[in-house]
Amino acid sequence: MRFEAKKAAAKRGTKNAKSSKRSGRKAAPSEPLFSLTADQWLDIVGAVLIAVAIITLLSALSPGGQGAIMGAWFNFLRTAFGWMAFAAPVVLAAFGYYLIQHHFDNLPRIGLGRVFGLLALFFSLLMGLHVLGMLGGQPDGARLAAESGGGGSTGWALLRLFIAALGQVGAIFATLALIALSLLMATGLTFAHLVDAARRIAQRQPGRASVGSPASRETITPSWDTPRRPAKPAAGDAAPDLVINGLKTRRGKEGREPKVKVPLAPEPAPPRARASAQGGDADLPPARVIGTGRAAPKIPVGATPAVGAAAPSTTPPPLSSRYDSARVWELPAITGLLEQGKDATLQESDIRKKAAVIEDTLRSFGVPGRVTEVNRGPTITQFGVEPGFTELKNGKQQKVKVSRIAGLADDLALALSAPRIRIEAPVPGRAIVGIEVPNGETSLVSLRDILESEDFETLARKTRLRLALGADVSGHPVVADLTAMPHLLIAGTTGSGKSVCVNGIIAALLMYNAPDTLRFLMVDPKRVELTGYNGIPHLISPVVVDVEKVIGVLKWVTSEMDNRYRTFARHGCRNVLDFNAKAEEGRLAAAAAGTPVDPDFKQLPYIVVVIDELADLMMLAPDETEKMICRLAQMARATGIHLIIATQRPSVDVVTGLIKANFPARIAFTVATAVDSRVIIDQPGADKLLGRGDMLVMTPESALPMRAQGCFVGDKEINKIVRHWRAQGGGGEEDPVTPTLEAPEAPVAVAAGVFSPPPPVGGPLSWDEARALSTAITDVGKGGNGSNADRLFEDAVETVRLQGKASISLLQRRLRIGYTRAARLIEEMEEKGIVGPSVPGSQFREVLGGGPKFNA
Repeated sequence: MRFEAKKAAAKRGTKNAKSSKRSGRKAAPSEPLFSLTADQWLDIVGAVLIAVAIITLLSALSPGGQGAIMGAWFNFLRTAFGWMAFAAPVVLAAFGYYLIQHHFDNLPRIGLGRVFGLLALFFSLLMGLHVLGMLGGQPDGARLAAESGGGGSTGWALLRLFIAALGQVGAIFATLALIALSLLMATGLTFAHLVDAARRIAQRQPGRASVGSPASRETITPSWDTPRRPAKPAAGDAAPDLVINGLKTRRGKEGREPKVKVPLAPEPAPPRARASAQGGDADLPPARVIGTGRAAPKIPVGATPAVGAAAPSTTPPPLSSRYDSARVWELPAITGLLEQGKDATLQESDIRKKAAVIEDTLRSFGVPGRVTEVNRGPTITQFGVEPGFTELKNGKQQKVKVSRIAGLADDLALALSAPRIRIEAPVPGRAIVGIEVPNGETSLVSLRDILESEDFETLARKTRLRLALGADVSGHPVVADLTAMPHLLIAGTTGSGKSVCVNGIIAALLMYNAPDTLRFLMVDPKRVELTGYNGIPHLISPVVVDVEKVIGVLKWVTSEMDNRYRTFARHGCRNVLDFNAKAEEGRLAAAAAGTPVDPDFKQLPYIVVVIDELADLMMLAPDETEKMICRLAQMARATGIHLIIATQRPSVDVVTGLIKANFPARIAFTVATAVDSRVIIDQPGADKLLGRGDMLVMTPESALPMRAQGCFVGDKEINKIVRHWRAQGGGGEEDPVTPTLEAPEAPVAVAAGVFSPPPPVGGPLSWDEARALSTAITDVGKGGNGSNADRLFEDAVETVRLQGKASISLLQRRLRIGYTRAARLIEEMEEKGIVGPSVPGSQFREVLGGGPKFNA
């Protein structure tokens, strides 16, 4: 019994095992008969359409050799669509090729509006063909349709309805209008786009397009279903696939993409900005002539805008000359002085390939995103990525965090084989994350490109102090108003483009300002960057290269600021523009009445103080330098005095918090570390720049820095500008002009190293007096009193008498002065016979006696 029970149990277990195996086989999913992807299906459909198109074309070309099927097919096309049947092979082949070239995910998403427009365009073209057939020799529309001509039976049926309702003439005009309207619906364009395109074609001149012109932004030809500007999709339409420099284009596989020129150089300047052909130096082009005589128009005080505020739509007239009231200055001509930039070649397939790499890399790290916009600039290309959605465990979708995309900068750089990548997350005012990738071929943005741009010309209506900085990531010009900044801080390492930027700013100001409207004070401790400007009439004094003199320069500028404020207070003016307008009005009123002119009524020019290296000043006298720079930055704006300071070392001991707080406008070039980047622009990013003009610009209006490529101005161009102004100032190239030193009308008091300008009797310090006081500026920096005697001379004599020996280092330690001043004191004591000459091999000099202390 037990044996039979075990046998029955074993039999039942075998049956259960077999049934479980059968049930397992049934649960396994069956493999599909054809395992083809969506892209493969598209390739098959496209190949079939191309084959049908070829057979249809052969049937049309050889009517006698048609088979039964193809003959019936082509006869149907001829009967239904008339002459349009011959376009069927082209349409079928093009559609089949389009399917083969596009992935399934990248097929165009066309809304109902576009579909309706395409259908209306097709039927309206059939009607138009039938109208052409009737006008071409067969007035009977029914017979034309029976002969398979015109638009066939379909075109005649529609046209007959229009003729019955509107008559023959009305039907013709209605057909033309329907073709135009359906074309606009199918392409998404408007009449404004057509009018704008016609105007650009009519006004296009031979040459290169301007940086800010629409032509420079149209780097990719818009597709048939795309408007020129990226706009919000209409209801039923999907978002555009890709926007390249403001133009929507369709995605596709790698194919025959045309190379497109990206013009960065501008069109020739308009006639009013170009110089007329005149004789002169063969190397110098004709110049623009401006007069600064007594014929200046009257400017009401109430019409003068405040500094940095919006100005009237007309360009302000030239200020009367305070440098020389009867002088006529010739402004440099852009043509011939400045060179144009270099075009770059753009391959659309390269952009699409990089966009695909970015999307695949993000997807591989679980961060889905889609490149929807591409902005190609001179140096970098910004890919705008729209973050996608991730699916949570509960089935809900969550938007990808921006920080996750920003954290993949190194991985994206590796995937794109790029040296370094900067991610702007998010782009200000946009719903995208900007991934900035260096271009394989960079474009040269020249100073002339920016000066001839439309944006720079527009800025002339607001201010005289226009700055040409460069071009942004889309190729648009970056210009600024120095009076609105009102001071500028520039930082960058060696070779980053900082000095070129400073020279570009100075050159742009010299191109549009005569010495009676703008004056410069330049400080160049390195003696190589700004010394080339010596001799131009815009300089108040020669370029200061001795660091010890800079403190005196800043003190003089502070005194000039205080004098201007006192003058403004006497005449009830708020800023330099109000005062100049009132002075011009008072001068004209006095001339009309025949009365003497108020001595205060002299036009005040702008003063731009350029300091090429702030670190040297902070090392010499940090407290005094910081104090005077901050005071000028806080108060000098209304008086027309502006600071442009550059430094190679933006550390916290050079760019202090107080200095940075008073310079809201800053430009950061390549810096060494992210810490230095935070010092200059309050965030990292400058350490990832590419150098050679790649910069981040922060203005008072923008909360975040904007990336741009600085404009380039070469030494040859700067020399031409300097030669132009030197020729008018009376100096030559090898012998720069040094301002003539004349005795001021009032005595200059210098006590305890502080320069006090003459008391403002009748007005602030004039520029003739300022030039006469250039020696006083030097003596203030040295600690002198404007004469050969040093106020520490007696202390120095007492020191060497008590020590019984004399040396430069001894005076440096005892009197706490610099090497230059101590050496000058030693030389003066040697001349007076107090100390002996230097002895070779000995550090000290012999004390001989003499002088007031010794004879006492």
